[in-house]
Amino acid sequence: MKLIDLLEAIGEGDYSFDTAEIIQICEPNMDWDNFSEFQVGSQLLKPFADFEVDCIGAIAENVIRVALYNEDFCGVKGYFPTPCKVGDMVYEIIEETVPNRYFYINEWQVQDVSAKAVKYADEWESYDYENLYFTREEAEAALEKRRKDNGF
Repeated sequence: MKLIDLLEAIGEGDYSFDTAEIIQICEPNMDWDNFSEFQVGSQLLKPFADFEVDCIGAIAENVIRVALYNEDFCGVKGYFPTPCKVGDMVYEIIEETVPNRYFYINEWQVQDVSAKAVKYADEWESYDYENLYFTREEAEAALEKRRKDNGF
């Protein structure tokens, strides 16, 4: 089934902006709880209309959650997958020099994301910032390497 078919079925045949029904679209490679929410008649759904629905779930009386096939979803012009979402934790390696030089990991909650950067601790950092990691395991491995490289 294509998303447009589902939207028309939810809206009882007419694709209208006046509907109270909500559709939640799960992002590719994310779990079922990571989604964006839209009114069924939203123009923002237009780029996804011809995509095949992979999975459907009824969440509430007026709310349906769907997952689209990843290869379709990632091909949308303007869609940039992000390595994290608002509310996730990111990990930053911090270097201190007083009273002695040492490194540690600071954990931050993501406040906002864009196509190229993440906001945490009230500051924006590029995804390629050398001290930023998206999993605790990556941060710990990088911290250990940094300590070895610096003779700690």
